[in-house]
Amino acid sequence: MLTSRETTNEKELIVHLFNKSSFIDDYILFMENHFDKFDHMFVIEGDSEGIEKNEKIIFIDSYLNYTNKNNIALYRKIKEAKKIIISGLFSNRLNLLFFLFPNSILKKTYIQFWGGDFYVYNRVVPFYHIKYHLLLFIKKNIITRSAGIINLISEDYDMLVRIMKITNKKHFVAPVPAESNPYKHIISGNKVSDRIQVLVGNSATETNGHHEAFTQLIPHSSYIDVHCPLSYGDNDYADQVCSEGKSLFGEHFFPVKDLMSKEDYIRFLSTMDLGIFANNRQQALGNILIMLMTGKKVYLRKNTTMWKNFLNTEKIKVFDFSDISTLSHDELSALSEEDKKNNAERANLYLYGSDRIMKWNKVFSD
Repeated sequence: MLTSRETTNEKELIVHLFNKSSFIDDYILFMENHFDKFDHMFVIEGDSEGIEKNEKIIFIDSYLNYTNKNNIALYRKIKEAKKIIISGLFSNRLNLLFFLFPNSILKKTYIQFWGGDFYVYNRVVPFYHIKYHLLLFIKKNIITRSAGIINLISEDYDMLVRIMKITNKKHFVAPVPAESNPYKHIISGNKVSDRIQVLVGNSATETNGHHEAFTQLIPHSSYIDVHCPLSYGDNDYADQVCSEGKSLFGEHFFPVKDLMSKEDYIRFLSTMDLGIFANNRQQALGNILIMLMTGKKVYLRKNTTMWKNFLNTEKIKVFDFSDISTLSHDELSALSEEDKKNNAERANLYLYGSDRIMKWNKVFSD
């Protein structure tokens, strides 16, 4: 049971709220290693399977279970906290909870946006879709009353403002926290085949643009293997991707439907020759950065915030996926040693450099 812990060391309390995700262990380690001047509480809506045990982690079934003793104690801790960090506005239950909270709670709450939690509203939906517009209203209300917002990349802020129609919000840029790279020993994968190994997308969601990526790859089908991570997302969409992939590439199409450990997944990515992320929004940053760190060629959609971020802000060499069909066999995966080295260094700096500590310090010092 969650107890009402006394902060005898006088540390100020920071409450972090998540949905269950694979990044949580790194997030917690980062906060404890670099911001131990605060007393952190990590709250996860979901079960504990796959999450390292930590006395500061609280697991709850639902943010709206008002009769559960853990939740009652949690609400008390939220009231006591110096700051509250919501990592992702994905949970409708969490959103409703903060919608119902008074301004005294919201004015110390900072919202870290992942992308999918606001890009989903980048479309016109008729007003008779009441649930859609109600959820949008709740999110906009939370954002407006919050202390500030945190984007993973700077270019997402303007998109957030346009989509959610908000103005004059204090905003920060801070990456998903990560600790020192534990996978340096597998950073360079061995060549597994004479065929070019192609990764397409990161999940079973339409925003990956699988169909467009497959269309670009058709001229290269005689000498490529196509791998598609589809272990999470929309199962019906995953079936559509598999059907099209098998139709176009036959025995050289490999859907990845089973979840892997973090280490196994990074090892898998390191065996690819290139990655195609035709995503129409900011998505798959972790996959992209790992591919860059392992010296792989990465293709993105040109008119996205990720394209602007990598080329202009991070000074990383990426390529336009819409050019793929016009490339030769050698050009498809070719990347100069200079670009490989620069990309790997810049990606490593983004994930593990001291700059990420400075960016989070700005949030906590606000």
